[in-house]
Amino acid sequence: SKCLPLPALLITPVQRIPRYRLLVQEYIKNTNEHHPDYGKLETALERIKETANFVNESIKKRHSREKVIELMQLFKKDPGFVSPSRIYKFDGTLTKKSTRAEDRTYHFFLFNDMLAYAHGTKPGTFRLHKKIPLDAAFEVHDVLDGKAKEKNSFQIINSVKSFQVFSSSAKGKEEWMAMLREVTEQWKELKLKMEKRKNHMAVPQTEKNPNCQRQFKKNGRPCHRQFGMFTKRHWCYACGILCCSSCSPYNVYVNSGEKDKNRICTKCIRALMDIPENKKLYRLRDLPPAPREVSSPPAARH
Repeated sequence: SKCLPLPALLITPVQRIPRYRLLVQEYIKNTNEHHPDYGKLETALERIKETANFVNESIKKRHSREKVIELMQLFKKDPGFVSPSRIYKFDGTLTKKSTRAEDRTYHFFLFNDMLAYAHGTKPGTFRLHKKIPLDAAFEVHDVLDGKAKEKNSFQIINSVKSFQVFSSSAKGKEEWMAMLREVTEQWKELKLKMEKRKNHMAVPQTEKNPNCQRQFKKNGRPCHRQFGMFTKRHWCYACGILCCSSCSPYNVYVNSGEKDKNRICTKCIRALMDIPENKKLYRLRDLPPAPREVSSPPAARH
Protein backbone atom coordinates (compact mmCIF):
# COMPACT_ATOMS: atom_id res chain seq x y z
CA SER A 1 0.00 0.00 0.00
CA LYS A 2 1.10 3.55 -0.69
CA CYS A 3 2.44 5.38 2.38
CA LEU A 4 0.95 8.73 3.30
CA PRO A 5 3.24 11.78 3.26
CA LEU A 6 4.27 13.31 6.58
CA PRO A 7 1.89 16.36 6.40
CA ALA A 8 -1.07 13.99 5.89
CA LEU A 9 -0.04 11.96 8.95
CA LEU A 10 0.40 15.08 11.08
CA ILE A 11 -3.08 16.36 10.23
CA THR A 12 -4.75 13.01 11.01
CA PRO A 13 -5.37 13.71 14.76
CA VAL A 14 -7.07 17.00 13.86
CA GLN A 15 -9.27 15.31 11.26
CA ARG A 16 -10.42 12.73 13.78
CA ILE A 17 -12.24 15.32 15.91
CA PRO A 18 -15.07 16.01 13.39
CA ARG A 19 -15.29 12.25 12.72
CA TYR A 20 -15.82 11.57 16.41
CA ARG A 21 -18.46 14.30 16.45
CA LEU A 22 -20.40 12.65 13.62
CA LEU A 23 -20.04 9.25 15.27
CA VAL A 24 -21.40 10.44 18.64
CA GLN A 25 -24.25 12.29 16.89
CA GLU A 26 -25.26 9.00 15.24
CA TYR A 27 -25.09 7.24 18.61
CA ILE A 28 -27.39 9.86 20.15
CA LYS A 29 -29.75 9.67 17.20
CA ASN A 30 -30.14 5.91 17.66
CA THR A 31 -30.19 5.86 21.48
CA ASN A 32 -33.33 6.04 23.57
CA GLU A 33 -33.55 9.17 25.73
CA HIS A 34 -34.21 7.05 28.81
CA HIS A 35 -31.10 4.93 28.30
CA PRO A 36 -28.55 5.39 31.14
CA ASP A 37 -25.82 6.30 28.61
CA TYR A 38 -27.87 8.98 26.83
CA GLY A 39 -26.73 11.79 29.16
CA LYS A 40 -23.11 10.68 28.91
CA LEU A 41 -23.32 10.75 25.12
CA GLU A 42 -24.66 14.30 25.18
CA THR A 43 -21.86 15.33 27.54
CA ALA A 44 -19.30 13.69 25.25
CA LEU A 45 -20.73 15.53 22.25
CA GLU A 46 -20.46 18.87 24.06
CA ARG A 47 -16.84 18.14 24.97
CA ILE A 48 -16.04 17.23 21.35
CA LYS A 49 -17.67 20.47 20.12
CA GLU A 50 -15.62 22.48 22.62
CA THR A 51 -12.44 20.74 21.48
CA ALA A 52 -13.27 21.35 17.81
CA ASN A 53 -13.93 25.05 18.46
CA PHE A 54 -10.69 25.32 20.42
CA VAL A 55 -8.70 23.70 17.58
CA ASN A 56 -10.30 25.94 14.95
CA GLU A 57 -9.65 29.08 16.97
CA SER A 58 -6.06 28.00 17.62
CA ILE A 59 -5.47 27.46 13.89
CA LYS A 60 -6.92 30.90 13.08
CA LYS A 61 -4.73 32.56 15.71
CA ARG A 62 -1.64 30.74 14.44
CA HIS A 63 -2.29 31.91 10.87
CA SER A 64 -2.83 35.46 12.12
CA ARG A 65 0.44 35.40 14.08
CA GLU A 66 2.27 34.03 11.05
CA LYS A 67 0.83 36.92 9.03
CA VAL A 68 2.36 39.38 11.51
CA ILE A 69 5.79 37.88 10.82
CA GLU A 70 5.17 38.01 7.05
CA LEU A 71 4.36 41.72 7.25
CA MET A 72 7.79 42.39 8.71
CA GLN A 73 9.31 41.41 5.34
CA LEU A 74 7.76 44.55 3.82
CA PHE A 75 9.85 46.86 6.00
CA LYS A 76 13.38 48.08 5.60
CA LYS A 77 13.80 48.06 9.39
CA ASP A 78 12.06 45.99 12.06
CA PRO A 79 8.72 47.76 12.79
CA GLY A 80 8.30 45.97 16.12
CA PHE A 81 5.02 44.29 15.21
CA VAL A 82 5.78 40.93 16.77
CA SER A 83 4.15 40.41 20.17
CA PRO A 84 2.94 37.20 21.89
CA SER A 85 -0.69 38.34 21.94
CA ARG A 86 -0.77 40.37 18.70
CA ILE A 87 -3.05 39.10 15.91
CA TYR A 88 -3.30 40.46 12.38
CA LYS A 89 -6.76 41.68 11.32
CA PHE A 90 -6.65 43.79 8.15
CA ASP A 91 -4.45 45.99 5.97
CA GLY A 92 -4.71 48.26 2.93
CA THR A 93 -3.96 51.70 1.55
CA LEU A 94 -5.64 54.89 2.73
CA THR A 95 -4.92 58.53 1.98
CA LYS A 96 -4.31 60.64 5.07
CA LYS A 97 -5.60 64.21 4.98
CA SER A 98 -3.07 66.87 5.88
CA THR A 99 -3.81 70.44 6.98
CA ARG A 100 -0.25 71.72 6.37
CA ALA A 101 0.95 69.86 3.30
CA GLU A 102 -0.39 67.67 0.51
CA ASP A 103 -2.42 64.58 1.34
CA ARG A 104 -0.29 61.45 1.46
CA THR A 105 -1.10 57.79 0.84
CA TYR A 106 -0.03 55.29 3.51
CA HIS A 107 -0.36 51.55 3.96
CA PHE A 108 -2.34 50.89 7.13
CA PHE A 109 -2.02 47.71 9.24
CA LEU A 110 -4.75 46.79 11.73
CA PHE A 111 -4.08 44.37 14.60
CA ASN A 112 -6.16 43.32 17.58
CA ASP A 113 -4.42 45.87 19.80
CA MET A 114 -2.91 48.45 17.47
CA LEU A 115 -3.24 50.44 14.23
CA ALA A 116 -0.04 51.30 12.35
CA TYR A 117 0.69 53.02 9.08
CA ALA A 118 3.78 53.22 6.88
CA HIS A 119 4.85 54.55 3.50
CA GLY A 120 6.45 52.47 0.79
CA THR A 121 5.76 50.95 -2.62
CA LYS A 122 7.73 47.69 -2.82
CA PRO A 123 8.43 44.88 -0.31
CA GLY A 124 11.52 45.70 1.69
CA THR A 125 11.14 49.47 1.26
CA PHE A 126 8.37 50.27 3.76
CA ARG A 127 9.15 52.71 6.57
CA LEU A 128 7.01 52.83 9.68
CA HIS A 129 5.41 56.21 10.27
CA LYS A 130 3.36 55.75 13.44
CA LYS A 131 1.86 53.11 15.74
CA ILE A 132 -1.45 53.88 17.46
CA PRO A 133 -2.56 51.64 20.35
CA LEU A 134 -6.21 50.70 20.79
CA ASP A 135 -7.45 52.27 23.99
CA ALA A 136 -10.54 53.85 25.52
CA ALA A 137 -10.12 56.94 23.34
CA PHE A 138 -10.04 55.05 20.04
CA GLU A 139 -13.14 55.73 17.88
CA VAL A 140 -14.15 55.78 14.22
CA HIS A 141 -16.46 58.51 12.92
CA ASP A 142 -18.03 58.69 9.51
CA VAL A 143 -17.62 61.83 7.39
CA LEU A 144 -20.52 62.70 5.10
CA ASP A 145 -19.58 63.24 1.48
CA GLY A 146 -20.05 67.02 1.43
CA LYS A 147 -17.12 68.00 -0.77
CA ALA A 148 -15.70 66.04 -3.67
CA LYS A 149 -12.34 65.93 -1.87
CA GLU A 150 -13.93 64.36 1.22
CA LYS A 151 -15.62 61.52 -0.65
CA ASN A 152 -15.24 58.08 0.99
CA SER A 153 -13.58 59.58 4.08
CA PHE A 154 -13.81 58.92 7.83
CA GLN A 155 -12.09 60.06 10.99
CA ILE A 156 -9.91 57.98 13.30
CA ILE A 157 -10.00 59.44 16.83
CA ASN A 158 -7.27 58.22 19.17
CA SER A 159 -5.03 59.25 22.07
CA VAL A 160 -1.90 59.68 19.91
CA LYS A 161 -2.93 61.67 16.84
CA SER A 162 -6.44 61.96 15.42
CA PHE A 163 -6.78 62.39 11.66
CA GLN A 164 -9.03 61.98 8.64
CA VAL A 165 -8.43 59.42 5.89
CA PHE A 166 -9.86 58.69 2.43
CA SER A 167 -10.47 55.39 0.73
CA SER A 168 -10.28 54.88 -3.03
CA SER A 169 -13.84 53.48 -3.11
CA ALA A 170 -17.06 53.38 -1.10
CA LYS A 171 -16.59 49.62 -0.60
CA GLY A 172 -13.10 50.17 0.79
CA LYS A 173 -14.43 52.75 3.21
CA GLU A 174 -17.15 50.37 4.43
CA GLU A 175 -14.64 47.54 4.90
CA TRP A 176 -12.22 49.72 6.87
CA MET A 177 -14.88 51.25 9.10
CA ALA A 178 -16.45 47.84 9.77
CA MET A 179 -13.09 46.26 10.67
CA LEU A 180 -12.00 49.18 12.84
CA ARG A 181 -15.27 49.17 14.77
CA GLU A 182 -15.24 45.39 15.12
CA VAL A 183 -11.69 45.31 16.49
CA THR A 184 -12.46 48.24 18.81
CA GLU A 185 -15.50 46.44 20.23
CA GLN A 186 -13.49 43.24 20.69
CA TRP A 187 -10.79 45.18 22.52
CA LYS A 188 -13.37 46.81 24.82
CA GLU A 189 -15.03 43.46 25.56
CA LEU A 190 -11.67 41.90 26.37
CA LYS A 191 -10.76 44.84 28.58
CA LEU A 192 -14.08 44.55 30.41
CA LYS A 193 -13.60 40.80 30.94
CA MET A 194 -10.11 41.41 32.29
CA GLU A 195 -11.43 44.04 34.70
CA LYS A 196 -14.20 41.71 35.91
CA ARG A 197 -11.71 38.89 36.22
CA LYS A 198 -9.40 41.14 38.21
CA ASN A 199 -12.24 42.23 40.49
CA HIS A 200 -13.51 38.69 41.08
CA MET A 201 -10.12 37.08 41.53
CA ALA A 202 -8.87 36.79 45.08
CA VAL A 203 -5.65 38.47 46.14
CA PRO A 204 -3.01 35.72 46.48
CA GLN A 205 -1.51 35.12 49.90
CA THR A 206 1.95 36.66 49.65
CA GLU A 207 3.52 35.54 52.94
CA LYS A 208 6.32 33.03 52.51
CA ASN A 209 4.55 30.41 54.61
CA PRO A 210 6.46 27.10 54.64
CA ASN A 211 3.30 24.97 55.03
CA CYS A 212 0.02 24.40 53.22
CA GLN A 213 -2.76 26.51 54.74
CA ARG A 214 -5.81 24.81 53.25
CA GLN A 215 -8.08 22.57 55.32
CA PHE A 216 -7.96 19.22 53.61
CA LYS A 217 -8.04 16.56 56.31
CA LYS A 218 -11.30 14.92 57.32
CA ASN A 219 -11.11 16.41 60.80
CA GLY A 220 -11.07 19.89 59.24
CA ARG A 221 -7.56 20.79 60.36
CA PRO A 222 -5.13 22.43 57.92
CA CYS A 223 -3.03 20.13 55.79
CA HIS A 224 0.26 21.73 56.95
CA ARG A 225 2.23 19.84 54.31
CA GLN A 226 5.67 21.41 54.07
CA PHE A 227 6.63 23.02 50.76
CA GLY A 228 9.88 21.96 49.21
CA MET A 229 11.48 20.43 46.15
CA PHE A 230 8.68 17.91 45.62
CA THR A 231 5.76 19.93 47.02
CA LYS A 232 5.06 23.03 44.97
CA ARG A 233 3.28 26.13 46.24
CA HIS A 234 -0.09 26.92 44.63
CA TRP A 235 -2.75 29.58 45.14
CA CYS A 236 -6.48 29.14 45.07
CA TYR A 237 -7.88 31.72 42.63
CA ALA A 238 -11.14 31.93 44.59
CA CYS A 239 -9.87 32.61 48.12
CA GLY A 240 -6.18 33.33 47.47
CA ILE A 241 -4.89 30.95 50.12
CA LEU A 242 -1.52 29.24 49.78
CA CYS A 243 -1.89 25.47 49.39
CA CYS A 244 -0.35 22.32 47.97
CA SER A 245 -1.47 20.40 44.88
CA SER A 246 -3.46 17.85 46.91
CA CYS A 247 -5.50 20.63 48.48
CA SER A 248 -6.10 22.40 45.16
CA PRO A 249 -6.68 19.62 42.60
CA TYR A 250 -9.49 21.33 40.67
CA ASN A 251 -9.27 23.48 37.53
CA VAL A 252 -12.53 25.34 36.93
CA TYR A 253 -13.88 28.70 35.75
CA VAL A 254 -13.94 31.37 38.46
CA ASN A 255 -16.40 33.51 36.48
CA SER A 256 -19.03 32.46 33.96
CA GLY A 257 -18.09 33.01 30.32
CA GLU A 258 -14.33 32.84 30.85
CA LYS A 259 -12.08 30.93 28.47
CA ASP A 260 -9.35 29.99 30.95
CA LYS A 261 -9.68 27.67 33.91
CA ASN A 262 -7.89 28.28 37.21
CA ARG A 263 -6.74 26.24 40.18
CA ILE A 264 -9.25 26.00 43.03
CA CYS A 265 -8.88 24.54 46.52
CA THR A 266 -11.05 21.86 48.12
CA LYS A 267 -12.95 24.41 50.21
CA CYS A 268 -14.00 26.72 47.35
CA ILE A 269 -14.90 24.14 44.69
CA ARG A 270 -18.50 23.58 45.82
CA ALA A 271 -19.30 27.31 45.78
CA LEU A 272 -18.18 27.51 42.14
CA MET A 273 -20.31 24.59 40.98
CA ASP A 274 -23.21 27.01 40.41
CA ILE A 275 -21.43 28.15 37.24
CA PRO A 276 -22.87 26.11 34.31
CA GLU A 277 -19.47 25.51 32.70
CA ASN A 278 -18.14 23.88 35.87
CA LYS A 279 -21.01 21.38 36.07
CA LYS A 280 -19.63 19.77 32.91
CA LEU A 281 -16.21 19.35 34.52
CA TYR A 282 -17.07 17.75 37.88
CA ARG A 283 -20.04 16.09 39.55
CA LEU A 284 -21.13 17.23 42.99
CA ARG A 285 -21.21 13.69 44.33
CA ASP A 286 -17.54 13.27 43.43
CA LEU A 287 -16.46 16.39 45.32
CA PRO A 288 -15.29 16.28 48.94
CA PRO A 289 -17.63 17.67 51.63
CA ALA A 290 -16.95 21.23 52.74
CA PRO A 291 -14.24 21.00 55.42
CA ARG A 292 -14.99 22.24 58.90
CA GLU A 293 -13.38 25.50 59.95
CA VAL A 294 -10.76 25.00 62.66
CA SER A 295 -8.66 28.05 63.37
CA SER A 296 -5.74 26.28 64.96
CA PRO A 297 -4.92 22.93 66.60
CA PRO A 298 -5.54 22.68 70.37
CA ALA A 299 -2.70 23.77 72.56
CA ALA A 300 -0.58 21.01 74.02
CA ARG A 301 -0.80 20.38 77.79
CA HIS A 302 2.30 20.72 79.85
